[in-house]
Amino acid sequence: LDYKEYRNPTFMEIAGYPHFENVSSNILAFYFDTQNPHEFKELFIISLLQLINIDPTKYSNLNSINIVREYSTNNNKRIDLFIEFEEFTITIENKIFHYLNNDLDDYQSYINTQYDEKENIFIVLAPKFYKSLNYHSITYDTFFEQIKSNLGLYILNANNEYLNYLKDYILTLNNVTKMPEINKDFYQFFIENKTQIDKINAEIKEIQKQLNQFVKEIKNGILTP
Repeated sequence: LDYKEYRNPTFMEIAGYPHFENVSSNILAFYFDTQNPHEFKELFIISLLQLINIDPTKYSNLNSINIVREYSTNNNKRIDLFIEFEEFTITIENKIFHYLNNDLDDYQSYINTQYDEKENIFIVLAPKFYKSLNYHSITYDTFFEQIKSNLGLYILNANNEYLNYLKDYILTLNNVTKMPEINKDFYQFFIENKTQIDKINAEIKEIQKQLNQFVKEIKNGILTP
């Protein structure tokens, strides 16, 4: 998709959600939770494991038992998304706009200490692939393609409402992550400051209206004998 091409905006883009990375992580948390009414069950988990070459069948239970957003470490650093299962955990650092400058070692150390009896998996989910990390690097493109590849096994039982939400989410992320970097920065600034920008635009329109009225009155005063 060439971002310069005309395209219809998604519902999420129309809504202009602030702090888009947080919103994205909230949506991921919803779909990773196997107990939620989307009825996709373990689709997201299996797709993620397959991308890091882990056979999902090695685990006896893929039902999530605990999902935490903004999980705070002992050093008050916040993990974007943490998912716990009976035999393993998944820690996800979710990046869309900003550079990867998080304290990944702190996350890893904290989780390994807190859950030393489990297999702990660490993932960076981002628009681009990162080399030389102690984490598995997964791009949004490959993650979504894997989900689509597995979707046929779940679609008959899936809740159509949440299937439509998922489609909108995938399209939105595809649109946003394919922006040039400068556009991403501007887009992030826009959605985080949309309320203030709307107020400024309203003030500008009001000033223009008053100026037009003022000019009209002056013009009438000059032309009127």
